[in-house]
Amino acid sequence: MPTLLDNLSLRGKLALAAAGVLAVVLVFGIVSLSKRTSYGLLATDLAATESADLTTSLEKKGIPFRTGDNGRTVLVASDRVDEARALLVQENLLGGGRVGWEVFDKTKLGATDFQQRVNYQRALQGEIARAIEQIDGVRAATVNLALPDRKLFAREEKPPTASVLLTLENGYALEAARVRGISRLVSSAVEGLDAQNVVITDNEGTLLSGGSPADQADGGDGGKLAAQEAYERRAEADLNAMLARVVGDGKATAAVSAELNWDRAHVESETWGRKPLALSKSTEKEKYEGAGGAAGGAAGVVGDVPSYAAAAGGKTSGKYDREQTQTQFAIDKTITKRDLAQGALERQSVAVLVDESVPAGRLEAIRSTVEAAMGYDGKRGDRVSVERVPFAGPAEAPAAGKKKGLSPLILQAVAAVAALAFLAAAALGLRRRQRTVLSWPVEAEALPAGLTLSGLAAAPSFDDLAERARQDALAREAASRRQIEERAAETARLKTEESAQLVRTWLNE
Repeated sequence: MPTLLDNLSLRGKLALAAAGVLAVVLVFGIVSLSKRTSYGLLATDLAATESADLTTSLEKKGIPFRTGDNGRTVLVASDRVDEARALLVQENLLGGGRVGWEVFDKTKLGATDFQQRVNYQRALQGEIARAIEQIDGVRAATVNLALPDRKLFAREEKPPTASVLLTLENGYALEAARVRGISRLVSSAVEGLDAQNVVITDNEGTLLSGGSPADQADGGDGGKLAAQEAYERRAEADLNAMLARVVGDGKATAAVSAELNWDRAHVESETWGRKPLALSKSTEKEKYEGAGGAAGGAAGVVGDVPSYAAAAGGKTSGKYDREQTQTQFAIDKTITKRDLAQGALERQSVAVLVDESVPAGRLEAIRSTVEAAMGYDGKRGDRVSVERVPFAGPAEAPAAGKKKGLSPLILQAVAAVAALAFLAAAALGLRRRQRTVLSWPVEAEALPAGLTLSGLAAAPSFDDLAERARQDALAREAASRRQIEERAAETARLKTEESAQLVRTWLNE
């Protein structure tokens, strides 16, 4: 062994030492990997509370675990994945501490009525939250119910209410139809709960459904600003499409500014007619004819009855006619009740700009067309403005007589840079070839026939042969360099534009 080491050169000894160190490192790495614990996926996309509960339970059971993705992913030892999954189901660790109807599986015998009501409310909230979490886009849901106690009198009872907090997936927005579906789902699961008493918000605090009418107008899908911008964009798109067909594409543009009325109003009006209507009419007639009897005899107390002179002849005659007509009229009254919807159009203004290439005589026709399209109402305060202005055209094209390209000085500089670049690339290639040639073993020439040992001193040595090979390689390199230089100069002179583009590409890179 010492003889072998002594025969090795310094480079060989260094290579042998490096191989020994590499072998030790490989053995150590293999042993470390064999002892290293492999981990398998247990749960992912966890909430903060779920991750905390899960890791706490794993620590108590002594199951090795790792967390990733900011605590949202939990990995456990591969040989204990099944045990960890059984622990999840047993302790309901993925529910965020939420319970459902299983809370009644362990009902205590001495539970009071209050405890039973609280457990019922907790179970109902948990089941509703689980149902909501099945909807696409909802990562987690929290449901809180307010269930008032029943009263003896119906007028004293308060309606139940509910609040729902949704944690949505990143970049996900619930549609209005799904929000209404969640509201109906919650109201149908709770007795006596109206869908209007269900308030739904997301994890950013945006009101999605429920609340007061003013809150509904300000937040959620029916926001004031969103509705107004949507109306303006739709109106502008319709007007611009119409103007493009009338005056040509790019020759007119329209902008709409609308004001919507968000007040809630209830209007009642009564209208009285000018001519009354007769409902019924009755006529009563009375007619009397006959002679009256003669007056005589005492009529009551003498002192109280005045004395009258006797009529001539002792008899009187009576006759009369009476007619009475009664007509009953009805009141001509109209009662109108209306609830004004929010978001009605209060007023709008439209500004139209047309290019000066459009004749001025067509402005009035354009104005009339825009007014008809927008539903113009002067009493409402609408305004329409149509003006002719010069539109900014595309960038001016270069003059026809001007030749595209660079100046001669710049072209010469570009050609020189291109030639230098070609020379640099050729030099690098030849240097690599030279290294390869010189690294090959040089075989000595065969001795001529009849050459004796005394004549070997006159034969070329190994160093002479190596020097000759190096000189030959340098000569070939110089010739090849001159050839490449001439070819690069000729290419740059004949193909100036291509060379300039190539240099610009190199500079950009």
